[in-house]
Amino acid sequence: MRFQDGNKRTSLAAADMFLKINGFRLESVSLKPGFTNEIVDNALVAVCTNTWTVEQLGQLYEEMATTIEDWTPEIMA
Repeated sequence: MRFQDGNKRTSLAAADMFLKINGFRLESVSLKPGFTNEIVDNALVAVCTNTWTVEQLGQLYEEMATTIEDWTPEIMA
């Protein structure tokens, strides 16, 4: 999947939703305006500039993702 002409927030929101549907979360804090995760932001830019492959981004997501079972009721709301 390539997202060269899109923006980082849209691609991150799509990845976050995909992970949630499959029982995982990427961010420790839900996505909201003004929130940023520098590691993920830099990784998305690296993919868009062909510095990283999509596979490398997927590997980062695997390393960062945690299961929904770890969520507190506040996060689930």
